[in-house]
Amino acid sequence: MTGICVKCGSEKVEVPPLCKKCHLENFNVNVKFPKNLKVKICPECGRQSPTGGRIDDMDDVARALESLLQSKTQIQGVYDSSFVEIERVELADGRAGKATVRADVTRDGMTVSHQSHVTVYVGESACEECSLKRGGYFEATIQVRGTDRQMTEDEISIAEALVTDLLNDMRDRGVNHSFLTKTARHHGGVDFMVGGGGAGKNVVEELCRTFSTGVASTTSTLFGEKDGRRVFRMTYLIRLAKARVGDLVEHEKELFQIIKGKNHYDLANLRTGERVRMPREELEKGDVIASQDSLLPAVIVDRQDGAVEVIDPHSSNSVVIKAIDDIPDDAEEVW
Repeated sequence: MTGICVKCGSEKVEVPPLCKKCHLENFNVNVKFPKNLKVKICPECGRQSPTGGRIDDMDDVARALESLLQSKTQIQGVYDSSFVEIERVELADGRAGKATVRADVTRDGMTVSHQSHVTVYVGESACEECSLKRGGYFEATIQVRGTDRQMTEDEISIAEALVTDLLNDMRDRGVNHSFLTKTARHHGGVDFMVGGGGAGKNVVEELCRTFSTGVASTTSTLFGEKDGRRVFRMTYLIRLAKARVGDLVEHEKELFQIIKGKNHYDLANLRTGERVRMPREELEKGDVIASQDSLLPAVIVDRQDGAVEVIDPHSSNSVVIKAIDDIPDDAEEVW
């Protein structure tokens, strides 16, 4: 590049209005690396502090150290951009060693590199979340029950898997106290004790969405203070629908079988075969005559137009019933 350096008079101007030498003299940037980097891995959950990421192998350790280096390196002066990294890590016993670190600082298109060596240490220490969990800490109790019935094993298993997966996901996203302190099955349902109030509220919303229901009741109890704020323990009661798909329900002296639905149900009138649609609130005014789990198969004796003749499994008598669905030609039983 042509021109004359305004400071020394050189004709090799690379960063107008200065030559490279004078530009570097004016590039007064101070880089201060930390003296050491310490990463602590929780032996229970495998997450590390202070950044909270999960550690599965040495590559994760290197990324955790570099993230810590970037947060602790101080760059003072006027510059356009910077890039801080660990060039090499040497751990003698997998626990302690040295790291070669570098910071590239750029201004006006020119980059200056700063290099140093820092002590690194990788150790084990229980994280705050696991320590609280081990101590039985919780801020939310979520009680899931059926309405006028016990929950089925499938419903409980779905709820347990949902809560576990959701809390793990929230923990990975850094949601505070996203851990499950205790799960207890009793009273025909299941209880979940969740570490944080915010995490507990998220769990409640997802359970209600999954089971298409709402919170029947909420109570709160003041149990202490933390970081200058009052902490309440919340108790949520979630009630699942009284009737499930496949159940037989008596409503206004008519007998229906639930075909499908959540907030609104598609029903089949077992006397007429007619299909009707009914909101959950209206359906729950009726009585559940038999759950799907308790229904017994009836052997098909004969087929008629829109109906089948079967042997009643309770009385062994022959009866004709309306066919609420298409029955395959090779079917030998109906439920």
